[in-house]
Amino acid sequence: MNPLAVEAAIKYGIRQVWLPTIDSANHRCVTGAIGQHGRGLTIKGGISEYALKQPPIELLNETGKIGAGLKEVIQLIAEANNGTGRSEDRV
Repeated sequence: MNPLAVEAAIKYGIRQVWLPTIDSANHRCVTGAIGQHGRGLTIKGGISEYALKQPPIELLNETGKIGAGLKEVIQLIAEANNGTGRSEDRV
């Protein structure tokens, strides 16, 4: 999670913040892979070597609670009164 990127995007007027899906640690745990959907759905052109070498994005800490980065992102969104994920909330 990158709170600085979210803060900058909010200043540019974003309407949505998407949380990690196929790059998350949970996705790797469930499907055994990062960057693929696991059922024949693949990223066009494949995932880059650079992306494959990156650690999965952790949303939860080691105790299963919301991690510090995600907590900061949620706070930034709340302060900006933006929606999260696929929400269409208006600013």
